[in-house]
Amino acid sequence: MVRRIIKSLLLGLALCTVGLVFFGKEELFHFLAQSERVEASVLVIEGWISEKALLQAVEEIESNDYRQVFVTSIAHDSVFRMYSQGGLRFYLSDIELVWQQPFQEIQISAYGRAALGIQAHAKVILDTNQVGEFTATDELIWHSIILPQPTKADSITIVYDNNHRVGNEDRDMFVYAIQLDSMTIPAQHPSVRYDRDKLDGNNVFRADYEGIAAEASEFLIAEGVDSAMLKTLTALPVIFERTYASALMVKKHLQETTESIVVFSQSAHARRSRLVYQRMLGDTVEVGVIAAYSNHEAQENWWQERGSRNYVLLQLAKYLYTKILFFPSDKDTVLLKKIKK
Repeated sequence: MVRRIIKSLLLGLALCTVGLVFFGKEELFHFLAQSERVEASVLVIEGWISEKALLQAVEEIESNDYRQVFVTSIAHDSVFRMYSQGGLRFYLSDIELVWQQPFQEIQISAYGRAALGIQAHAKVILDTNQVGEFTATDELIWHSIILPQPTKADSITIVYDNNHRVGNEDRDMFVYAIQLDSMTIPAQHPSVRYDRDKLDGNNVFRADYEGIAAEASEFLIAEGVDSAMLKTLTALPVIFERTYASALMVKKHLQETTESIVVFSQSAHARRSRLVYQRMLGDTVEVGVIAAYSNHEAQENWWQERGSRNYVLLQLAKYLYTKILFFPSDKDTVLLKKIKK
């Protein structure tokens, strides 16, 4: 497996160089960020795309006569990703056994990603009072806060306060659980909510989604998409071939009479998505694609910023790998390897 990965990376790097010389900079971006519509009644939305891209998907649904909309993703690991400013609130009062017990130590299991060399930072709020803060590291560790005395509380909120993204560098915080003395509450718990932005209760999301697709579906419904036409498809958690895992789920749920679909992807990922779906569905289903615009991969000057440059070149390498080496079949489920816990 390691040799295969190294070989693929080296091949991808070589092909990236050839691609830049052959296509040119702006042409390369437009080659990858392909939009090619076909007449179809089924729209497949890749659930991991940004909210701005999801809003573009809403416009696509409203302006076309789609009968069915699939929203795809792989299943979450047992972690909650705080991807914007806001607070992850644990409602202890909704957990009877926990709420009745006083505690003196709060531990948060978390890690983070840096942007511009700065790590994710959070404050810890007990009801309405700040009792501590911590900076997440690249490694998953427990951050400890000791209270002056044993305390009961209605809620504990982890307030992520320095979100930032530059190109492909996305500063995020990932929370697995909190522990109150010896009582552990996972971040993906029915009593946990993600209150985004201003912490005013107007932008609250569940934290116990099975996968990103479920969260994206709820967002689409909130934006006015008819829930009756939406179907959320969550594939097994995988390390590689995530688009393929999603395509397998779509193939399983497509009606046999379906002759065409449109895949709604984002930016430079679009051409590879179309290729994967076309290889998965075969010649009997025509696959179109729409590439949503992304602020993080500027079309005219993507090569001038390191994060955008790395992202676009990575998508080129993955596309070329898929084009040359990836030929899935119904029996090729060995590619869907579960993430090791």
